[in-house]
Order: sequence, then C-alpha cells, then structure tokens
Amino acid sequence: MPPQHRAADPEPDTVAGVFHELRSPHTTTQNDTPVHEDKASPLDSANLLSVATIWWLQPLLRRGYNAPLTEDSVWELPKKDQSRRLQGRFDDSWTHQARTLIKKKYNRPNVNVALWAATKDKIAVATGLYMLSASLTLLQPFLIKAILESLEGERNLFGISSGYGLAVFLGCVAFCGATAINSAQFLTARAGCNARMVVINSVFQKILRLSATARRTMNSGEVVTLAGVDSERVMEAYTIGLWCLISPVILIAVCILIGTQMDVYVGLAVAVTSVAIMFGAFTTSKHIGIYRRRISTISANRVKLTNEVLLGIRVIKFYAWEDSINDTIREIRGQEVALMRRYNYLRLTNAVLMFLAPTILNMVCFVVYILLGNTLDVATAFVILALTNSCKMAFSIFANASVAVSEAITSTGRLSDFLVAGEVEESAHQLNLEHGKAVVSFQDADFQWVEDSPAPTLSNITFTLQPGTLTVVVGPVGSGKSSLVNAILGEMHQLRGTRQVRGDVAYASQQAWIQNLTFADRVLVMSEGQIVGDGTLERLKGEFSFLATSPRGKTMDTLEEPEQGEVKQEREQQQPTESALTKDEGGDVKMSKTPKKLIVEEDRRVGSVRMKTYVKYLAASEWNGYILTATILILFTVAQVSLFFCDWFLSQWSKGAVDLSQKNSMAVYVGIVVASLILTFIRCVYYMEICMRCSGKLHFNYIRKVLGAPVTTFFDVTPVGRILNRFSRDLDQVDNPLPYFSLWMMLYIFQMSSAFIVCAAADPYVLILYIPVGYAFMFTIRVYQSSARELKRLDSTSRSPFLNLVSETISGIETVRAYKMVDQFSSHCEALLNNNAKFFLLFQSSSRWFAMRTDWLVSVIIAAVAILAIATKSSLGAAVAGLGLTYASQLTSSFQRMTTLTTQVENIMTCFERIAHYGSLDEEGYTRTASNKDSLSVDWPRTGAVVFENVSM
Repeated sequence: MPPQHRAADPEPDTVAGVFHELRSPHTTTQNDTPVHEDKASPLDSANLLSVATIWWLQPLLRRGYNAPLTEDSVWELPKKDQSRRLQGRFDDSWTHQARTLIKKKYNRPNVNVALWAATKDKIAVATGLYMLSASLTLLQPFLIKAILESLEGERNLFGISSGYGLAVFLGCVAFCGATAINSAQFLTARAGCNARMVVINSVFQKILRLSATARRTMNSGEVVTLAGVDSERVMEAYTIGLWCLISPVILIAVCILIGTQMDVYVGLAVAVTSVAIMFGAFTTSKHIGIYRRRISTISANRVKLTNEVLLGIRVIKFYAWEDSINDTIREIRGQEVALMRRYNYLRLTNAVLMFLAPTILNMVCFVVYILLGNTLDVATAFVILALTNSCKMAFSIFANASVAVSEAITSTGRLSDFLVAGEVEESAHQLNLEHGKAVVSFQDADFQWVEDSPAPTLSNITFTLQPGTLTVVVGPVGSGKSSLVNAILGEMHQLRGTRQVRGDVAYASQQAWIQNLTFADRVLVMSEGQIVGDGTLERLKGEFSFLATSPRGKTMDTLEEPEQGEVKQEREQQQPTESALTKDEGGDVKMSKTPKKLIVEEDRRVGSVRMKTYVKYLAASEWNGYILTATILILFTVAQVSLFFCDWFLSQWSKGAVDLSQKNSMAVYVGIVVASLILTFIRCVYYMEICMRCSGKLHFNYIRKVLGAPVTTFFDVTPVGRILNRFSRDLDQVDNPLPYFSLWMMLYIFQMSSAFIVCAAADPYVLILYIPVGYAFMFTIRVYQSSARELKRLDSTSRSPFLNLVSETISGIETVRAYKMVDQFSSHCEALLNNNAKFFLLFQSSSRWFAMRTDWLVSVIIAAVAILAIATKSSLGAAVAGLGLTYASQLTSSFQRMTTLTTQVENIMTCFERIAHYGSLDEEGYTRTASNKDSLSVDWPRTGAVVFENVSM
C-alpha cells in the first residue's frame, strides 16, 4: 500500500471552493510549501468571475508577451494543487479501502477510487458546466430555425418578432456556451494535472519502500514507464474522459429533438445509427486498449535496455559493442512500431468514423424522411443540419475519450499491481541493542531473497560486530557476502532468529551508486552537513564498527568466512598494517584552479516552432518533406470540397432548385455522401502511413547518433534520466499523440477554412468583419503562443529531473534506505513534482484562456452573420442564409478545437525538437573490426601501450 508519509489536509476542498477561492491568502500549514508573496499564484485568491473566465492568468500572459518566460518569472503552484496535499487525500482513501477490503476479503484497493477522492470536487463542478454548455449548444439550431422563419415572415418558437433580436440572442447563447465549456475543460485539465502528480508520487513513494522480492519481479523500465508514460495516460483520461458521459447525453437529446422536428421514426433511425457508431467506437477502443498494453510491455523492455546501455556506456564503447547493441534495440523497436501501426490504424478508424458521423446522420435523416413520403423544405433541412453538426464535438471527443479511458484503465491496473507489491518490513525479530554493547548482533537467523523460496539464502547466521573494530567477510563468488550485508540493512526477508542493530549505518554498495549531481549536491550523508575532522574522529573512534566484503582478508580485526550461506568461522586477525598513498612516477598531476561545472543545463529553445521543423519531421520518413507536404494538402483539399458539396446540394434540393424527384434527389445526395466518405478515409490513411514511417526511422537514426557520441563531451555531462526522458516520454509523444492530434488538426483546419469561405460567400459583407476579428485573433494567438511555447518547454525540461530521480533511486535504493534518507528523497520528489506541475498547469490554463477568447470572437461572427442575413434578406434568400448560419454555428466548438489542436501539435513538436537535437551530436566514428591480421596495415601497432600526451581533464 502507498506510504502514509503525510497526513491529509485537515480542511479538504469543497465543491464550492473549486470556483470560489478565498480572497485572502491561505495560511501556511505543514502541508503547504512556503511561497514568497510576489510569486504566489493568483488562483489562490481569485474570485468566481476571474476563475470562470480565466482572467487571473492575464498578468503572466502580458509578461510572456513582452519577454520569454523563465523559471523565475512564473508563479508557484496553487496550494490546492500541491503534491503533498493531493497525496494525503489519495493515501487516506487507499488506507480506508485497504481496511474495508480486509474485512470483506476482496483482492486489493482500487487506484481509480483513490484518484477520485483526490480530484472529485473539480470533476463534479466540470460535469455541471458541461451539461450547461450542451444545453446552450442544442438551443442554437432552434434559434437558426427561428431566424429562417423570420426571413420568410412566419412565427417562431420563441415568440420574438424582431429578427435582429433573434440574431443578438444567438450570439449571446454562443458566448455563454463557449464560456461554460472552456471553464469545464480548465477544471478537467487541472484535475488531470493533479492525477498525474499523484500517480508519479505514489510510484516514487512505493520505490522507497519496495522489498527486494518485489524488485526481482519487475525491471527498471517498467517502473520508469509507470512514472513517465502511464501517468500521462491517466492525466489524459481525467482531462477528456468525462465526454464518455457527456457525449451519450447530447446524442440522446439530439435524437429526441430530431424526432420532434421530423418524425418519430426518423428519430429512432438516428438513434440506432448513433448507437451503432458509438458501439463501433467503443469496440474499437477495447482493441486499442489491448494493443496499448502490448505496446507498453515492449516499450518498457526497450526503455529498460536503453537505461542499461546508458549506465554501462563505457563498457560498451570499450568493447566496441555499439553496432551490436544498436541492432538489438532496433529489433525491439521494430516489434514496437509494428504493433503501433495497428494501434494507430484502429485510432484512425475511430477518428474518421467520429468526424464523419454528422454527415452519416444527415444522410440517414433525409433518406428516412423522404422514404416516409415527406417533402424537404429549407427550415427543416437546416435545423436538422445544425442539430447533427452540434454532435460533431460530442462524436470527435468521444473517440478520443473512449481511447483515453481504455488506456487509463490499463495503466491503473499496472499501477495497482505495483502499489500492492511487497514492502520492506520492520522485522519482528529485530531488537535495539543497549548502548555500549555490540553494534550488530545476529543469533540463529535465517534470511531469503524470495519469500516462497524452498531454502533460505542465509541460514544459521550468528555473529557480532563490536565498536571500534574492522571486520572483513571473505569468500568465493556466491557464498553470500553481499547477502549478509543486505541482511544487516534489512533488505532481506527474515525467517527466524534475531537481528539486532544499534545506531546509524553507512553503506558502500558493491557497485558504486553515483547521482548525476554536482559534488556539493552529492554529499548528502551527515545530517547537518558537518565535516568530520581528526579531533571529532578520535572522539567517535570507539563508537564505530566497520564491515567489509572481500575475496581475501588483510588489515582487519576479525574475519568472517561464509560458506554456502553460513558463517563457518570467526577469528582474530593481526593488527592493521600502515596504509599510505602511492605516488606514480614519471608524471606530474596538475589541478586546474578554474572552477568547472560537470553537468550542463538542458537545452531549451526559445521562440515558435518553425515550418521547417514540420517539414523536417516529414523528412524523417526518408522521403522528400516538401513533396509530402504538397500531396497532403492536395488530398485534404479535394476531400473537403466533396464534403462541402454534400451541404450545397442539400441547400439546392431543399429550396426546389434541383430538377429531380424527391427520391432521385435523395439518390444523388447519397452518392455524393458516399464519395466524400471514401475520399476522407483515403486522405487520412495516407497521412497516417507517413507518420508511422517517420516514427520508425526517427528512433533508429537518433539512437545511433547517441550511441556514437563521445563519453567525455556528452555522457559525462548529461544525466541518464535526461537522455532516457527523450527516448521514453518524448518519443512516446511523437509516436502516439502527434500522428493522431495532427490528423485531427488537419481535419479541423480544412473544415474551418470551408466554414469561413461559405460564410463570406453567403454574404460578402462578412468580409468587412473578418478584418477586425482577424486582427484580434492574430493578436490573441501571438499573446498566447509567446507564453504557451515557453511554458511547454519549461514543462519538458523540468520533467527530466524527477524522471531522472526515479531512475537513480531504483538503482540505489539500498543506499538511500541505509543512510535513512527516505524522507529527504520523498520531499525532494515532491519539490520536483511541484516545480514541474506549475509549468504544466499554467500551460493548460493558457490553452483554455486562448480557446475561450477565440470562441468569444466566433460568437461575434455568428451574431454578425445572423444580423447581415436579416439586413439583406431581400437579396440573400433563406437557403443561402441557412447555409451561412449553419456553417457559422459550427465555428463555436470546432474553431476552438482547431486552435487547441494546433497548439497541442506545436507543443508536441517541441518533443520532436528535443529528440532531433541529438542529430547534431559529435560522433566518435564507426568501429571497423578486421577479419584477420593480414588485413591490417603495416604501420598498425603490434604491441599495446597507453601513452598520455598533454591530456587535460
């Protein structure tokens, strides 16, 4: 079970407190990190209106617009989002479940329940806001119908006789709906950030308490994947997972409304079609989850191997194993890419199905309506078109949400298995020795590494260590020397006997554990940081006892000789001989007086992601990036024109401009829809195939560059966690979200472009409004992107330290526990998580700020199109006005989705930038092995020698 290292905050958040933070700053409690007043987050004291409109973020965005944001110019994390408070609520729920399940004899606690306990208030408020937004969105089609009826001089549902009043009402409804949905998305993003922090912190706290038996059942790659990848999956599920609930509610409402507007059988046909589409998406999501689990297993193996390679890079280069290791990693990566191709094609199927769902529903509506003997008119055609278009966001996000929830369930399942793994136990056989007696004493003790092992690893251990002595344990390999040391540390499972230890233990492992830190940061032992001088050492001399393991014993007080897991003899040794430092002859050693810093800061680019970066990504497929860009644009343009032609033909059909019968018109309409569906699917498959080729070639090219980099100028100055982060989390972002999100981005860009063109074509006066709105939009996007880019990059660079800490702690956990530094490492992890979360949360907040402002601008366009339709009704016509209003109403949700996806893709491209940075690494050159001695040149050295000439270190 997770560690109960901190108590939960005594005053947990309430639902009301999510929106209404107190105006006065919170008082600092033991669960809060002290924050300087000028760096405290405004969210801690923002009022209801400021939180709902994300107005509290304005000062930071102004600061980022004037100069690039740095770590020092960013606010601290809000108190309610700090790791310690969230972890306390998670731990309380986990502990409560564990106690309940013991009584009910269930298997294990549920991670999802504990995560819900930490985030439920934000999710509850977000659900209410989503419902409000859905209601306002479904109101818009009826306002469009009322405006069309006003143009034709008929009465409308709302009883408002003024067409201009209806137009303003439509704009206000769009404005309020946009505010509600973006406020809800801000809360879910905040909850997702909280869930990610809890997952990572829970994994780290478990590492600090994981037993040796449990560690043998998993590898470091699996643990790093839990912290680096599975936490992202959980966060994504919390961010958009509510749409698994909201989307069905919207679709049910739409089916009912279509039934009231056309016919009950039409409503039933739409309901059956919607259920079939949703069921197909859900079934596909289950298969996606299966593939995700298989990919995660292979990814964990690849990350594990990469981690081991990076840790042993000197040995690999010494034996010239780079090519062999590269081939092994490439083979694993090939299996991963093969599964990833199937995985992404399943996601592609979901994406295309959800994107085209409104078009399919339109076809079903009008086909059933005509087959029932009805005649299509303008008002009915466009209210149905607007209603089905209002489902577009529900369909598109449901596809993503179902996949996210499916993957998160897989991730939380792995997390549950990890959290219930065995922990180091305070042995019941351990007794504290009295002061003045032996510092270590074992009496008839048996130990084993694996709890269900048939025979103990160490048996009948009886010995004592006296103060002021040096004891050396000698014996052949496998005799139990290291196991004996681990038994003293409490790392082994004790079966019987007594283990008595007094005082603190200093431990030097057989394999040196060195963190990638400065020397000053590495010296962590001695709680107050004192330097022990000769006088202090003399006073403490009688309080220390030393134990060492060696294949032979010299310079010791006592000698322990284990044989087959038992200490066979203990005898006195001669007095220690004099030790001295030897001085090498024939050379001078000079110390540089200039202070140097070994670990270099992680690179972080400033500015926007350039267009050539996207072309470079496509060129990673080893095809021409510019030709690929041109063919992608052509295919997407042709498919979008075919989709627009469907709606144009519908407008002509509804106003009687088509010289065909109703059934013949229906047949032509169905043919156009089917053709557009095929073209849309072809363009998506083509784009996804290019992305999959890029992923396969990308890893191969850059891992080869890394393996060929020099040790002194790259590996010695770059922490392993930083490199591992780029080939785990960053590569995962390029492999999975990038192809999927960029596909959706392209779909929405072309859809929105067609919407703006149709609105302008319907009434050219709209072009006048495009100028100020376009200027406002460009200014808003500049303000947003100038801050969002830097926040995303700060998020990426601040992510490496805690992933590096996870990797290092796994390899040195015995040392951490031996020096009783669990609490220090726990606090350090919390500080790193809080530091990263403040950038991540501000980035998510800025995304919602931008989406809300762009939706407000779209509301102005919708109102303007409606007003101009009223003003020019004599020349415009109801069909053209209906087409313009319907396309304008799509902008409310789709435009912010387009801008959000565009920003997400740009931010994910920073991950590609970070990986591509390794393409500029210096290489040592390729190793060539001669097949025989005769192939060597005559000047090749025949004898070995190592010569130093003017070497600087």
